[in-house]
Amino acid sequence: MYTETVTYTDYNGSERTESFSFNLTKAEVYDTEMSYEGGYKGYLQKIVDAKDMSALVKVFKELLMKTYGERSSDGRRFIKSPELSKAFSETEAFSTIYIKLATDADAAAKFISGTFQSFLSHRTRRQFRLRKCNCLKAFLSHNAIHYCSRVRAV
Repeated sequence: MYTETVTYTDYNGSERTESFSFNLTKAEVYDTEMSYEGGYKGYLQKIVDAKDMSALVKVFKELLMKTYGERSSDGRRFIKSPELSKAFSETEAFSTIYIKLATDADAAAKFISGTFQSFLSHRTRRQFRLRKCNCLKAFLSHNAIHYCSRVRAV
């Protein structure tokens, strides 16, 4: 599970600080992996190889919507629904997190690693963050001029 704490100004002009949680269960990660020819890793790698920034930011938006949810009070469930995701997407907090993922390679790598953590070992998550972060930094910061072709995405 990945939690992001965001300070933002709501539509009433009030400053708010809230924490938002994102998660994929092992079953959801498996479904995601199997939904793409060549797996999700292959899908992400194609986007990075093609240096397709519009596709990359679309992935971040889809992941935000797919992974957003709220923990049940007893901690047994992570509740997700289209209604919850839509309500979240209508906040400035969503905009803040979305833009951060699209422009900050470190944040993007942490988000992906955190949401896929139920499926990845600690060592794999650490390796992913290091490799993916270096690639995303080049991709986002330098319009992919210094792209690292060795990266393996989740």
